[in-house]
Amino acid sequence: MNGVCLALNWSFCCWHSRSFELRIGWLLGVWMLFDLLRFAQNHDWLMMPFGVLVPLTVMLVHGAGHLLAARMVGASTERMVLSILVDQTEWFIPQRAWPHVAVGLAGPLANLALWGGTLLIAPHTHGLTNQVFNYLGFAMFWVGILNLLACSPFDGRLFWRGLLWPFVGFRRAALGTIFLGYASAIGLLSWAVAGQSLMLMFCGVASLLATISDHQQWRVGVDAVLGSGPDREPRQRPSFLARWRERRREAAQQREEAEEADEQEILDTLLAKVSAHGLPSLTATERATLQRISKRQKERLATQTR
Repeated sequence: MNGVCLALNWSFCCWHSRSFELRIGWLLGVWMLFDLLRFAQNHDWLMMPFGVLVPLTVMLVHGAGHLLAARMVGASTERMVLSILVDQTEWFIPQRAWPHVAVGLAGPLANLALWGGTLLIAPHTHGLTNQVFNYLGFAMFWVGILNLLACSPFDGRLFWRGLLWPFVGFRRAALGTIFLGYASAIGLLSWAVAGQSLMLMFCGVASLLATISDHQQWRVGVDAVLGSGPDREPRQRPSFLARWRERRREAAQQREEAEEADEQEILDTLLAKVSAHGLPSLTATERATLQRISKRQKERLATQTR
């Protein structure tokens, strides 16, 4: 399984500097090939060059969105890989929920923002230009939408994990995202079958295989996103539910301490009256109160000594 995923992630370097390398995955070429064959089948020869340029542009926009968000939240990467199934980029993200959400969501949002731009421009164009803008908008939209899915290796894997993290804790969020990934991959395959789309079928099968690989790594104690085992699990603040329970416990303890203080004050007053005037000086209500407080204090003492 790992060998299959490694094959899916193969890429070649197209540009590099001393601290950063940009690579293109061979799966991006698969997307180009599908579109080139479609244009050739329709004898749409003028669109052939855009069958290469548009996929590359879409994924460059996608990667630029990630890099911008990463810079803003303190994340970084030494290598970005542009691919049809998201850029297989090794991120160094601060181990907090918000940076994961920001980095994971930035790429799809960049694509969807450009899709909105094409919707505004396309109606004012004609001929080949209109066709190119419609093609570009279509590609931007679907790359943005697909990358919101939780199945590996789409960006949703980061986004959904970061979204769940504050509520259920890191480990449950990571495992929950894997199971969301299974549901997303199966949904994508069902969609591909219903629409008879070979491209979506290819994406669905690849996503299911990658999600299975992530789950296998998780079972042996390695997180596929962080690349770390249990001994390197990120330090994290308690989950939202844990913090809520702790606040409730502290509030209950404070209420109990306040009740004990009030009871002790009443008890001191009653005992002072008995000491000064004798037990017959207490009214029936005061005697009942004295008995109730004494009984509760005995119950607390018995509970504490268990």
